[in-house]
Amino acid sequence: GSVFEGRPTTEWTLEELSRLASDGLTHRNFPRGRQMFAAAACYACHRFDNQGGITGPDLTSAGRRYSPHDLLDQIIHPSKVINDQFSAVTVATSDGLVHTGVVVNLNGDELTLNTDLTDPNQQVRIDRKQIEEMVISETSPMPTGLLNRMNKEEILDLVAYIISGGDPQHKAFQNGRPLSTNGSLRYQLVQRQEIVIPRAAVRTRHLVRERVPYDAVERLDRVLEADFLAFVVVPPRV
Repeated sequence: GSVFEGRPTTEWTLEELSRLASDGLTHRNFPRGRQMFAAAACYACHRFDNQGGITGPDLTSAGRRYSPHDLLDQIIHPSKVINDQFSAVTVATSDGLVHTGVVVNLNGDELTLNTDLTDPNQQVRIDRKQIEEMVISETSPMPTGLLNRMNKEEILDLVAYIISGGDPQHKAFQNGRPLSTNGSLRYQLVQRQEIVIPRAAVRTRHLVRERVPYDAVERLDRVLEADFLAFVVVPPRV
């Protein structure tokens, strides 16, 4: 986007960014993370917090599925693992035409491709009876180098934004430092609370629910240390 116009490029490696993210996802800047998400055109393909396109995976829950390292790996090496649902295909038809894009609709005898991921309206409808050959690409439609014109602070803000699911109250954006309480780490957030309990006490989801102050265990958030697990819980609605 225009945010990056005239900037030099940096060939960031997974190793250096993963190292930065390992202890740099605190005190992050939420507005700047959101700005980077938009400037990198992520919304063009990805659904996020009820906004965006449909030609790439929904990233709203990426923070529950990926560690910062794995998320950075996906961004830097988009063709390393490609979800079959979002693979690009090349279709040759009996009238001599060749179309390349991502399948966005398959209805009866008609197949619809989005041929320009930056523009969801660029679509072509193909009669499936006229298809002579269809080849799935081994290269992701997601471009490489998306981080190359960001500085390290912008990249960390972007990662924190994605991990947070678009929640400005996520711990990555909190200014306070963790407090030590009876040997456990605990963050006090505005509407959420992180509970850390010994791994040995965790056997089933049911047992976890008995050991936290609220019923709704939102997600297993991250491994803090070898012997502790962290859970983010949401107060029940009243």
